[in-house]
Amino acid sequence: MVAPRHDAVEGSGAGGHVDAQVSVRVDYAITPLGASLMPVLRSVREWAEANMDEVLTARESFDTENTVRSGNAARS
Repeated sequence: MVAPRHDAVEGSGAGGHVDAQVSVRVDYAITPLGASLMPVLRSVREWAEANMDEVLTARESFDTENTVRSGNAARS
């Protein structure tokens, strides 16, 4: 079932080459379109790293509030 996934990946900006050997091997390379996303992805990573403590605190608060509201006890 490599072909459908291969087609889907190629259709979203990644180029690939199927090498018909006994065990199927697919080599992917990023296209210029895909590479143009790198600065955006770097910015998202930097934001996530800079705000990780706040994100984790917000998650914990959300989980606590929703556990109390729904009457579910936390599972261990």
